[in-house]
Amino acid sequence: MIPDVREILRRILEHQPDRAIARDLGLARKTVQRYRALAERHGWLTAPLLSTEELARRLAELSAPAPPQVSATSLL
Repeated sequence: MIPDVREILRRILEHQPDRAIARDLGLARKTVQRYRALAERHGWLTAPLLSTEELARRLAELSAPAPPQVSATSLL
């Protein structure tokens, strides 16, 4: 899966339209749009393209569950 995400980002960096990326990779346009938005939000659309390992690490960080929040009242 990670190489596919990297390919989406590579094509976005080449200024290919979402429709063409989706068609060529057999994806829904909405999938390409979601990855474009994610990459823009996190600043991944800069050269050079992230390595497969770095992209996997960043995606894993995003999907990791957030630690539970502890409030002062829950400690009592």
